[in-house]
Amino acid sequence: SLLILCNSKNRHLFNIIRKLITFAYIYLLLDSIKITYKVDGVETTVEGDKNKTLLDTAIENDIDAPYSCKGGACATCIGRLKIGSVELEQNYILTDGEIEEGLIITCQSYPTSNELYLDVDDN
Repeated sequence: SLLILCNSKNRHLFNIIRKLITFAYIYLLLDSIKITYKVDGVETTVEGDKNKTLLDTAIENDIDAPYSCKGGACATCIGRLKIGSVELEQNYILTDGEIEEGLIITCQSYPTSNELYLDVDDN
C-alpha cells in the first residue's frame, strides 16, 4: 500500500509517513537505556527503565547487588557511576564531594542518560 502512495499523487503523504516512522524509530532508540553493573567482578548489561531505580532494575534481572533498607539511609547499596547520569530522589548519606566523585546510592538513583556503567565493587 505504501508503494501505491509513492506512485500516486499522494507522494507528499508517503513522505510524511516515512518521516513519522523514522522519528518513531529514533525515539525508541533514545528511550532505550543500557545499564552495565559490575558486582563481585562480574559485569552484566541489561535494559533499564527511566522510571525504575538502578537497584530495582538489578533485582529484576537477578543481579546480586547489595542493599538493605531501600530508603536511602543505610549506605549498603552505594556504588560508583562511571558512565552516565542519574537523579537521586533522596540522599541522607552521601556528601556533595562523594557525589561529584561518582558515588551514588542505587536504591534512590533513576537513570537520566541512555547508557550507564555502575561499579558496585568500587565504593
